[in-house]
Amino acid sequence: MKSVLVFALFAMVAVAHANDDEALKETLGQVIKECAEKTNFSEEGIKKLHSNDFSLTENIQCFQKCFFEKSGIITDNAFDKNRLLAIRRVYKKDEATETLEKCASLYKPDAFDCDAAWEIFKCFN
Repeated sequence: MKSVLVFALFAMVAVAHANDDEALKETLGQVIKECAEKTNFSEEGIKKLHSNDFSLTENIQCFQKCFFEKSGIITDNAFDKNRLLAIRRVYKKDEATETLEKCASLYKPDAFDCDAAWEIFKCFN
């Protein structure tokens, strides 16, 4: 009986987690759309990012800066590592904590511009 209860609990947590991931993915889709419009970043550029093609295209750095800010990774001059991990889990399905520490250390609140955002993004990918 105990094992059935534990299994049911894990199943409920897994379903809730999947629902959270889907909601986050939907929110991030809106953020991507907003940032693409704001920075004049093309749909082709977005497709390149999704296929792990990080060749420089027009406005990619400022698009990434916008994404970091609007997605909540960068808030109030701070780097939110937990938010980044949640977003990576939706897209990458990993928990790269070593990489997280290394890449998060690149964030400098007083020097966060488009180029800095791009360097942080490349570090994670």
